[in-house]
Amino acid sequence: MHPEPNQIYIRAHHGTCKYYKKKIDESGFAPSRGTKHWLGDGVYFFREDKEQAKTWAEVKSRSLQKRKQFSNPEDYKVYVSNTSFWVHEDSFLNLDSRGGLTKFTEFANALYLHASKRGVTSKYDISKSGFAQNHQLFRALPPEVKLIQRTFPVESRFDDEHKFPFSLIGFIPIKRGKEDISGEKVVKQGNDYFRKTPALQGQQLVVRDVSLLKQANISWLAC
Repeated sequence: MHPEPNQIYIRAHHGTCKYYKKKIDESGFAPSRGTKHWLGDGVYFFREDKEQAKTWAEVKSRSLQKRKQFSNPEDYKVYVSNTSFWVHEDSFLNLDSRGGLTKFTEFANALYLHASKRGVTSKYDISKSGFAQNHQLFRALPPEVKLIQRTFPVESRFDDEHKFPFSLIGFIPIKRGKEDISGEKVVKQGNDYFRKTPALQGQQLVVRDVSLLKQANISWLAC
């Protein structure tokens, strides 16, 4: 298949257990909904990171086992999808890019201004944070935004400062004044302070419009 102009190729991975994998095989991916979803409603994937999708699914599977969710032990088995599809750049909100962040900030500010004129501000106030706040903002995005990407830090074993070479890449090389580091994880090199961040970063995608997945190539890996 030859993509149309301005199409972006996406390769992503969805971790789940066998019970839900069978549901997906039967009926396709269904969007998750609710305020606990930090990028809003949709189908969540990790971009080009099978291991991160596997780790997430293993945690989820253990939680289901503790609750004795299924009677069949096989239903807890972990699977990770290989999912690839194309998306038009105008439908892709990349919040890891300067352009994407600018677009989203302008949208959020305009939304808050509009809501304040109507006396409804609390759920769109970008000065506040939290899953519920995020959910309201992302839910308000126009349907033309079919896919969102955002990278987030993940605490992991790689954060041990004594584990070379991860100690070298576990910080963002932005100097911080000594008076600015209260409450932050920092690395000191000579007389300079650098902001400390987890070495592992999870690049997450949420598909808001499941029609994107109708033509996707999907296969599964049993873990």
